[in-house]
Amino acid sequence: MRELRLERTTSRRNVRELVAANDPALRRLIEAESEEARDAEITRLLAHALRPVRTLGDADEEDVAATAALSLVRRLRAVAVSADDAIVSFPAYVEAVVHHAAQEVMRRRYPARNRLRNRLRYVFTRDDRFVLWRGDDGRNYAGLRRWKQVTPVDRPFARAGVPDAARDAMRPAEALLALLRHLGAPLPFEQLVDITAELWNVTEEAEAEPEADRGDVLERLIAQHSLAAVWREIGELREPQRAALLLNLRDDAGVNAAGFLVVAGVATFDQLAAAMGMSPERLAEIWTDLPLDDLSIAATLGVTRQQVINLRKSARERLRRRLGVTK
Repeated sequence: MRELRLERTTSRRNVRELVAANDPALRRLIEAESEEARDAEITRLLAHALRPVRTLGDADEEDVAATAALSLVRRLRAVAVSADDAIVSFPAYVEAVVHHAAQEVMRRRYPARNRLRNRLRYVFTRDDRFVLWRGDDGRNYAGLRRWKQVTPVDRPFARAGVPDAARDAMRPAEALLALLRHLGAPLPFEQLVDITAELWNVTEEAEAEPEADRGDVLERLIAQHSLAAVWREIGELREPQRAALLLNLRDDAGVNAAGFLVVAGVATFDQLAAAMGMSPERLAEIWTDLPLDDLSIAATLGVTRQQVINLRKSARERLRRRLGVTK
């Protein structure tokens, strides 16, 4: 990634050109005279842009917001110094980033469903009897090729009467042919994924039992202290402790909680990377894999799995002690 200087290096003329090239909503960001002012404006923009996602209250939405925030922070920094990174419509750009982040989260959290989706797409793109197309509403639809002009249906699915051939996951093309003939009309592709998952008994594998001390302390800390206070105490940990803690930081649903620090404006992405002892580029490479398991953290830090467990345990104990949080 191209390194972006946060200090003001552009002339007033260049600032005017950047303002003209971008959405008016970004004017304050572009005209900011200091790194602190720029970070504050980015925080304000994120708080407004991602509020609809974060307030849904679901673990998936929180993960989407954290993932989207990463992309937005990096692009907004670029906007302030380069016309090549201009955002003509900030709302449209946010919508696209959130959509992409949602896809990434779904792929990460529901791997079995994602594999099924890819399997169905493969059949539909390789077998001339089927067709996929994008409707006027932006959704993808699936059906038999001869149905291209037939109005799609979007109705509850009932297993009753479904032919046995439609349940044969070992012969996906023939199973889809039997299923679509049974349904009699095109349908939204995601609904087809739902139906085939049910008929082919596709389920997500249960997660392994968490280790005894794996439960995250973040929410208990935030409940009694400001997030900024928690971040300050994390900064007082030794670097290996910070890395072991932050790379595995998660909420009760297993969502990457390190991203909340960026979303909330408590830490910049670069500061988070520095706290983990790595470059922003390296953190960006592994961001969608967070939180990492202990073996992956051990490989990253060049230590053993047991050492990672010990480092994280000592980090949590220090945070509990310093912030007066009981287990």
